[in-house]
Amino acid sequence: MIYSARKAVTTHGTPVPLLASTVDHVTRMAGWCTVCADTANAGVVYVGGTNVCNSTDNAGAYIGHPLAAGEFVNLREMGGPSYIDLNLIYVDANSSLDAVTFNWGTR
Repeated sequence: MIYSARKAVTTHGTPVPLLASTVDHVTRMAGWCTVCADTANAGVVYVGGTNVCNSTDNAGAYIGHPLAAGEFVNLREMGGPSYIDLNLIYVDANSSLDAVTFNWGTR
């Protein structure tokens, strides 16, 4: 099954998970995920774990994978019976209301 969603960073400097923990556990567990920065973004978005942070609020440094508008990153499971829990993938942004769109697949 393939799913699609969008996640906006309401307040820059406050990382948000791609999917909330309230989303069905089976739906959150992905074999792969493609995260794309919205083409209308004013700044860079960052994809990573719970410690992801933007460069604006982190003294010019950042943590995570930076994506300019329209850029994307592919996330894949590590192999074996592992999955990517989309509740544990976070995004932050240099500008409030910047967003990512993402597609993911489950087994």
